[in-house]
Amino acid sequence: MKNYIRFFSTFTFFVLIFFGTETFAQIQDLVTDRPDQTESALVVPVNSLQIETGFSFEKDKFKDDGIDIENENLILASTLFRYGINDMFEFRLGGNYVINKTKIAGVESELQGLENFTLGTKISLWKDKEVITHLAVIVQTTLPFGNRELRPDKFEPAVKLTVSQDFVNDISVGVNLGFENDSGINKNAYTYTAVFGYEVNDRIGTYIELYGFGINKFLPVHHIDGGITYLHKQNIQIDLSIGSRIFSEEKYWFGSLGFSIRLPQ
Repeated sequence: MKNYIRFFSTFTFFVLIFFGTETFAQIQDLVTDRPDQTESALVVPVNSLQIETGFSFEKDKFKDDGIDIENENLILASTLFRYGINDMFEFRLGGNYVINKTKIAGVESELQGLENFTLGTKISLWKDKEVITHLAVIVQTTLPFGNRELRPDKFEPAVKLTVSQDFVNDISVGVNLGFENDSGINKNAYTYTAVFGYEVNDRIGTYIELYGFGINKFLPVHHIDGGITYLHKQNIQIDLSIGSRIFSEEKYWFGSLGFSIRLPQ
């Protein structure tokens, strides 16, 4: 784990030092797929590599048959690499390292390792329209790679439709609708997100969001979150977000801090 963190920190420092101080006036505005759960409907520019990464902490408490259960997850370097292939397609590769601590009836256990590796593409269907400003679809799969106890047993495909609408006064709305396979129970989870965004100025943006998922024969799960983004440079963004579960007796919350950088050709 220490070697993994050291490598990522060194790589990040190198990227920021050698690329973060340049001016990229010819590149389109930086649009990321974090920190909210709603994926953007835009692909990254052609031949540009966009790295979106962050650290998050989440905690939940609930009862199962009267037994108290607590979970804590520290997610390190949750990273998504996006590369612009052409005006319609981008390549996507993601993954993270998690440290999980569980307490069941007072008995603690710990599990850590690589997990949630995804591979896929985003396809732009149209952009810059008056009605439904941008529209895209994401096709990807979670890979059976990483810690044996954390990874899925087989590939878990997912499809997501991403829609965004820009309004006057720096207001925008985004919606995602999709499904993803859960190989553990051999069922599909149907997902949704809806985000309201407001740009305070050229550098600061804010948002509030509802998102959740549902699986047949299981109660749906809903969350609310919000956050702020700061455009440090034209190609570097810093973000902060918090959120919690709603309409549930389970106590769940999370916080996240991250940054994104785009490296043009």
